[in-house]
Amino acid sequence: MILFAILVLVDFTVGNDLLFEHRIDIAGLPLNLLDALVALLFVRQAFRSRLNDFKTDRVHPLFIWSFALLVAAMMVGVMGSTMNGSTLREWITALRNQAMLPLCIFIGYNILRTPRHVRPITYIWLFGGVCSALGTLFLVRDTAEEVKWGKSFDELRAIRYGGDAGLTSMAFLAFALLSRVKVLPRLLMVALLLLCGASFFSLPHRGSYVVGIGILTYIALVLPRASIGRRVGMLFGGFAIMLVSMLLIGAVLSQMTGRDFKTYVINNRLKQLLPGYDLETKTTVLGTRLPGILAELQLWSESPVIGQGFAIGVTYEDQMGARGMGMNHNVWTSSLSQMGPLGLFGYAVPVIGCMIVGFRMWRDQTERDMAILGALGAITGVISFMWASLSMTINQQRLAILVGLMFGIVFRCRAMQLTVAREYAGYLEPGQMLDADGGTETEDYGNLAIGHGGPIHS
Repeated sequence: MILFAILVLVDFTVGNDLLFEHRIDIAGLPLNLLDALVALLFVRQAFRSRLNDFKTDRVHPLFIWSFALLVAAMMVGVMGSTMNGSTLREWITALRNQAMLPLCIFIGYNILRTPRHVRPITYIWLFGGVCSALGTLFLVRDTAEEVKWGKSFDELRAIRYGGDAGLTSMAFLAFALLSRVKVLPRLLMVALLLLCGASFFSLPHRGSYVVGIGILTYIALVLPRASIGRRVGMLFGGFAIMLVSMLLIGAVLSQMTGRDFKTYVINNRLKQLLPGYDLETKTTVLGTRLPGILAELQLWSESPVIGQGFAIGVTYEDQMGARGMGMNHNVWTSSLSQMGPLGLFGYAVPVIGCMIVGFRMWRDQTERDMAILGALGAITGVISFMWASLSMTINQQRLAILVGLMFGIVFRCRAMQLTVAREYAGYLEPGQMLDADGGTETEDYGNLAIGHGGPIHS
């Protein structure tokens, strides 16, 4: 568990500049601290004793399918790479990025040994996300000094960081507050939520606004089981949180730089989300993403079974003399072009599977900690789906580690949850739940009791 916590904190918090400054090259492959930690954890989990592990009825099938599809896709990608003309370093680096997802799914599945580990893992994840937000704000502060002396706010978009994990904590805390699930003292939850929200929206990426709106809509309208009126109220509450976070960081950045951050965001970022925007070569999101998507689909059509191999996007851009086409910025078409249908399903199965499994874990609510982890898993799954659709994210090392760990944890936790539910079938009354020790506890859940779905109060 200690190694797992170290991996989470390093992946979530350490800036890319520091991480890559100390990497080494072995046979053309640049290796960094994250590679070492993932390799060490994988070997540790592969060969450790499982005598004291909680015995589930079966290995969750989504774990098997996800791992098998991703490994098979890697083999196909290597086959194509030997024929597509890409350099050794380029395709080995792409292979390393691809390998992170199955390796971390395996680690996540095996790190969760018993139901007692569910709560610590949830809090390690939450704490890591908050640290990620803090790290991002420190980087933003340093960059704001450069903006103050004449550089553009675009410098904020160039920050190389590991701060995406702050979004998962932001969304989870927003969900906990809106659904009245107490994971921390309420005032502390509010403070951490605003901190994570300010961090996430301090980087003016167009995708951040889309993902922020999308995940807040999901946690308000889809995840809870409540009346339509309450869901709509939760949605407005979520948007209010998002607006406060954006206004807060906007005011701070404007004060630090002496320039109007709000006007920059509206004129240079939000307008690009409009379909018809085309002022002074500033194109829409489709204008920057669509060329790469169409090129990747064309590449896939030329080799529809196995794709064109790793790093084909870089090779294609070099051949066309058109760097910056947006290749690899849509994970679905990028995986198709490189690894064919195996690559597409290798990414789609764990992403969509985590969304569905996490949702069911939350709704079943047979045990409090497992239900809360299920909500966190569902949120991470939805975020990863949007990330994959909008930008170069889970096909890169850092975010592949983030989502891969959560996918494996959720699949293992669901297998535990189903086993426990079967063992105690007929023993629990509505409103009565299992505790982490396998005993029972009864709490007042109002009209949304266990057996009827709904939030958990404590």
